[in-house]
Amino acid sequence: MPIGATIGTVVAGVGSSLIGANAADKAAKEQAKAAAGAQKTQLEMYRQTREDLSPFRDVGTEGAYSLADMFGFKTPKNPDGSTPFAQQGWENFQKTPYYQVPYKEGIDAIDNSAAARGNLLSSGNLKNLSTYAGNFASKQFGSYMDRLYQLAGMGGNAAATTGNAALSTGRGVADSQMAAGEARASGIVGSANA
Repeated sequence: MPIGATIGTVVAGVGSSLIGANAADKAAKEQAKAAAGAQKTQLEMYRQTREDLSPFRDVGTEGAYSLADMFGFKTPKNPDGSTPFAQQGWENFQKTPYYQVPYKEGIDAIDNSAAARGNLLSSGNLKNLSTYAGNFASKQFGSYMDRLYQLAGMGGNAAATTGNAALSTGRGVADSQMAAGEARASGIVGSANA
């Protein structure tokens, strides 16, 4: 084989190797860029999930704190704790429309009935009002506590869903990072082989 042909073959081989190395490097960079984009998308979706669930977690937290206050446990708003069924917890219960509206309607009905019979200020009417108020508060308080448990549960579910989203996002980001690393490694190996 003449020297010119040998030199031409060597130059073509080197050129081909350089082209192959360059292509492997470009491919690895594109794969790494795609993996970084996937990570960004996953993190954006996780942040949106956290934002979407935040109101439910917040309401659940307040429900849990209200329950804790009712039982005298320490909370951020009550750092020293208090006796069970603290005054503030009772007052919060009495301020709810859940308590106020039916309580007022019941009292009005008893008063209207007594007024119709001419007994509005009688001791019998006052006794009826007292009995109604005590029974009403007891019955409604149990329902109020059930509602607080439901709110706390809603917050717990939202927190668990947020946690699952965090784990899923973490796995996805880790997978994308591994893919980026493998792409870079593949590019290095491809360049070396070329």
